[in-house]
Amino acid sequence: MIRLPPDIDSRYSSGMFFDLGSFSDATALIDADGAACTYRSLADRVGELSGRLRQRSVALCLTRNTVDGVVGYVACMNSGVVPILMDYQTVTPALLKMVATYRPRYIWAPEAHSDLFPGYLREHHLEGFYLLQRTTGDDAPLHDDLGLLLTTSGSTGSPKLVRIAYRNLLANTRSIIEYLGVTGAERSISTLPFSYSFGLSVLNTVLYAGASMVLTEASLFQREFWDTLRRHEVTSLSGVPYTYEMLKRVRFLGMELPSLRTLTQAGGKLSDELCREFAQRCLAQGKRFFVMYGATEASPRMSYLPSEMALSKLGSIGIPVPGGSFEIVGDAGEVVEPGQVGQLVYRGPNVAMGYAESAADLCKGDEFGGVLMTGDLARCDDDGYYFIVGRTKRFIKLFGVRTNLDEVEGLVRAAFPGTDVACAGEDNRLLVYVDDAAVCDAVHDQLAKAMRVTPSAIIVRHVASIPRNASGKIQYAAL
Repeated sequence: MIRLPPDIDSRYSSGMFFDLGSFSDATALIDADGAACTYRSLADRVGELSGRLRQRSVALCLTRNTVDGVVGYVACMNSGVVPILMDYQTVTPALLKMVATYRPRYIWAPEAHSDLFPGYLREHHLEGFYLLQRTTGDDAPLHDDLGLLLTTSGSTGSPKLVRIAYRNLLANTRSIIEYLGVTGAERSISTLPFSYSFGLSVLNTVLYAGASMVLTEASLFQREFWDTLRRHEVTSLSGVPYTYEMLKRVRFLGMELPSLRTLTQAGGKLSDELCREFAQRCLAQGKRFFVMYGATEASPRMSYLPSEMALSKLGSIGIPVPGGSFEIVGDAGEVVEPGQVGQLVYRGPNVAMGYAESAADLCKGDEFGGVLMTGDLARCDDDGYYFIVGRTKRFIKLFGVRTNLDEVEGLVRAAFPGTDVACAGEDNRLLVYVDDAAVCDAVHDQLAKAMRVTPSAIIVRHVASIPRNASGKIQYAAL
């Protein structure tokens, strides 16, 4: 059985993560054609799939923003199967690498992907998805608390995963519901992939609260998206900084959307200019605008800026989520005074168990102990509001997806043997330096395809040589 926290709501006493039956005829999901799927119908579909799954095994779920994409995830969570979530558009080599690393017993895949995996046979068909099962080999042992596996850097397809316990996910889901005031009347829309921790947290919040979600894979640049939002009277919309840049481009700030009451933003820092524009517009229209801060390792939210403070605390990540706390520590680990800069440390029940880099790691227990060293430099003002001022690690966020610059360098070296490379950048801009002018265009095209980001976010430059010190370490400051 799933090991849920002892203080879990009584309606979850059955040991299922999502108690769909409690909401019966309420609408859970609305598909791209406008058809409503009630919680009762969703429970039936989930039950049909769950009965074919072996508890305490691993499943690779290729997610789509469709009903059956959701069914695969929920069936795993309700049957004690640990899902690895990856977007269905992930390039095939990255998918095969994940399968080779973790040897999942099951793969939940769209029909077009069902022939990609050698050694797996089709076991069950549910509309647009197939359940594939491995034909040979035993399952790796799993820790009893392990509930979910998410990639640490989805844009590079790294097989390094975050090990999230059921209790971590539940703690964060409840805190989000509390500070956003989510009720069963909420109706969200899927602007983000469910393989991404922010997009998944929106789905978890909806299903836990008995609310509803409109499922669409349409872009914000398509009329279809806005027609769907208006027709189904969507009440909340979530996005990363790139989402808000697109919203500005489609003149969202001038739209009349009376049903829309709440906007939330996470996945990287929104520029102060855009933040101010959206906060002012929401204030004028009686809507709420929440800026949030998080990481996959925190399941994923760590802080939020109350909507009424969006202008007075512009640029702040806000205050810790209910149940969590922050400290800012210096180089020696000492807690610094308000106003001073140090590394931001988060503590809370939503902090994940640790990382996995192989199937053997899936039996490990809690290595983080409820403490997350964020790697971000921050300060706290006299009112207890936190501001990010820099990073201690080599990560940037490309349109909301945390990207490890060292892993990007590895991708280039693997694809272009003999080419020396160094990566730098900032949120929404990746700078790649190579010592071979002849491969610049090919490196650009390869990364844009592999990472599935807009090509304009990647800049490849030729340098005569990559600067290194005497010990061979790259001198990034010189670039």
